[in-house]
Amino acid sequence: MPLRSLRWKRNRPVPKFDRASAYRLAAPRPILKKKLNRPDGLADLDIKVLDPAMGTGIFLVEVARLVNDEFVKKYGEKTGKSFLRYYLANNLYGFEIMMAPDALACLNIGKFADIQS
Repeated sequence: MPLRSLRWKRNRPVPKFDRASAYRLAAPRPILKKKLNRPDGLADLDIKVLDPAMGTGIFLVEVARLVNDEFVKKYGEKTGKSFLRYYLANNLYGFEIMMAPDALACLNIGKFADIQS
């Protein structure tokens, strides 16, 4: 196999996660919207998301994707880009003990932000 094919590819897609994780992400949305009176759900700026064992950051990327989709659908594309930058910087938190997965998480979240803006 040539060495060139083993290098990091810039245009590789951000990995997706499984159905069980998707359910864990979708389950609190109706509770936030109806019972806690947060009509924006996870896109509310008072809601903070913490991933205590973030690994490569796929859960945080999916949270950001869900929040971005909800916000753009409700408020429009123009405000969605600046909102996403603010949301990523102030509302998503992740911790990882190992350095390699932490670096991949930074790359995955940064790649998602670049794709969306």
